[in-house]
Amino acid sequence: MVWNKLLFFLERRDFHGYRFLLNRQGACCFRGLPVEPVDGLIPEFVTVLDPFEDAAAFAVAWFLHQNGFRTVLERDTAGWSPLCYAVIRGDVALVQGLLERRADPNDHVTKAMGSILPGRVPVLALAAHFHHNQVMETLIAARAGIDRADAARATPAHWASLSNNADGLRMLCEARADPLKQNVVGMHVFHTACCNAAIDSMTVMLAQNPETSLRFGLHFAVMFHGGHEKPIQWLIHAKADLEERFEVQKKHQPSWWVLIQMSSLRHRISPSKWTTLAYHHSKATPLMFTILTGNCSAATLLLKAGARTDTKNARGKTPLDLAEPLLKGSWDLVTRVIIRVTVLTTTYNPN
Repeated sequence: MVWNKLLFFLERRDFHGYRFLLNRQGACCFRGLPVEPVDGLIPEFVTVLDPFEDAAAFAVAWFLHQNGFRTVLERDTAGWSPLCYAVIRGDVALVQGLLERRADPNDHVTKAMGSILPGRVPVLALAAHFHHNQVMETLIAARAGIDRADAARATPAHWASLSNNADGLRMLCEARADPLKQNVVGMHVFHTACCNAAIDSMTVMLAQNPETSLRFGLHFAVMFHGGHEKPIQWLIHAKADLEERFEVQKKHQPSWWVLIQMSSLRHRISPSKWTTLAYHHSKATPLMFTILTGNCSAATLLLKAGARTDTKNARGKTPLDLAEPLLKGSWDLVTRVIIRVTVLTTTYNPN
């Protein structure tokens, strides 16, 4: 299948697609399987190098040929250099060989890759995201920028937490990465971990810095990753504030503030889960977020932990007030019943 897909990319002259799959196949397609990855499809490799005398130089030459590059410093039309592809391949010796031949440890992907990667993602962030921790060690030893950010202002630590690479995140923290750096929407590394239910990364952050702020952790865990139970339970156990009021500060989070405000305005024209959340976000508690996103299991956890049901957001709405419109909307019947029963049962007091 991989062989045919590689041939398809070459026939379509999609050289970036070919290079990306060629170098990612070992980790994404054959990990844990007794199958050797396709080593390359480009014929007529000619070199005077002897693999027995200089194995590193021979490996670099073979890699460049199979990826259609002539030099170490070349870059394709997608904005990727040989080092970028070598990093996602996870080959430590190859990365070291490229660095010894003047590849830049602070190299980056110059162009965005659809919705997968923003522009200017550093190679250290690629290694962190794809769990190639030995490659990370090699790049850090070569003085790669620990806090070098991409076009979305995400650092390698953000990318490590995004993919729950706890060991990679620990390595970055030990190399003195700044966990309080904010991305374009104002989230620091711990928030990113909460958004992606990355419990291992959340644990690393708290272990590395016991003073890590849990502020808005519950909100982000519900907002972006569907309110999975495990991160909610983790945050409750870590004593996150159940009554914390969510707010986006225009001064400190301008991009995030604009997105929320635009989505809130859109709610009146084309309502959706996201626009409903944006419309009611101000001063909302984590419980309100679970109601607005229809996360009944998360709501139950918060209610059992003692979350109040009489708190009002900036629009004067309580959790039950927020649940009522959802019961009449496009939600499936089971979800509507669960939302109502969850809130009413918990708020009922026979005394």
